[in-house]
Amino acid sequence: MNVIEAIEARRSCRTFAEKQLSKETVKELLRLGTLAPSGSHMEPWGFVVIQDPEEIEKLGQEAKNYALYHLAEYPHLQQYEKSYANPKTDIFFGAPTLILAYGDTNSHFWAIDPSLALENITLAALEMGIGSCFVSNSEPFCATRELKDRYHVPGEYAFVTSLIMGYMERPAAHPAKRKEAKIFNEGI
Repeated sequence: MNVIEAIEARRSCRTFAEKQLSKETVKELLRLGTLAPSGSHMEPWGFVVIQDPEEIEKLGQEAKNYALYHLAEYPHLQQYEKSYANPKTDIFFGAPTLILAYGDTNSHFWAIDPSLALENITLAALEMGIGSCFVSNSEPFCATRELKDRYHVPGEYAFVTSLIMGYMERPAAHPAKRKEAKIFNEGI
């Protein structure tokens, strides 16, 4: 699969086979991720990788409860209120691997560079038959000092986003539909 094929084929995957990614595979994906561009070559990314299903489920419940309690502070997440309140909702969709991405705020590019690294990971993962999905609704809890302390994330690192991953139960059946790119000048 070439890069263009990967970009066109990549979809958010929320159904995973019950097969765990090996530690070697995750390390290789992180290595490929960190080949992403980095502003001022600061490489401000840092990651927490969780592969224990019970730990992922517990973190998901904590994230839902925290978000529900603090929903007024996160207007962009209010659309998830019913999901947060539903005890059966699994915000990480039973994924066998969860990556929490953080950025070193000493870099102006602390949020951009980890995002670029994660996109590299999603494209490389697709080549390996691994599905992925960005999960932003875990943001409130994953940004807390409590969670950062739990996983030894240094204080100057801020939460960027979560990425769930696993072998796809089935490949995406249809291409993504997107709006045409907005071009603001008349040059093209």
